[in-house]
Amino acid sequence: MDKYYIVATIYPKAGKEEVVRAEIFKNIPEVRKEKGCLRYDLHVLKSGGGRFMFYEIWEDKAAFEAHGAAPHMMAYRERIKDLLEQPTEVSIWSATDVAR
Repeated sequence: MDKYYIVATIYPKAGKEEVVRAEIFKNIPEVRKEKGCLRYDLHVLKSGGGRFMFYEIWEDKAAFEAHGAAPHMMAYRERIKDLLEQPTEVSIWSATDVAR
């Protein structure tokens, strides 16, 4: 099985960063309990600008797809949809040379 490495960038509207952050923190424990979630790490843009980035590792494609369809993810996306400047950017990566 090929692991799924994800980078997801979230772009809150100006002035909505803390509300989005609170929603993200509410959702993280649920995601980390999902079957196939190997990593789900939140980062914030060091230079400011209020952007958030998740670095995720999923066991396989099925686990990643189940994550996207999970009820808590659907509810989370609904709660933040009007708080974002643009849709969340999600890119899927393959491992080429990773430390163990």
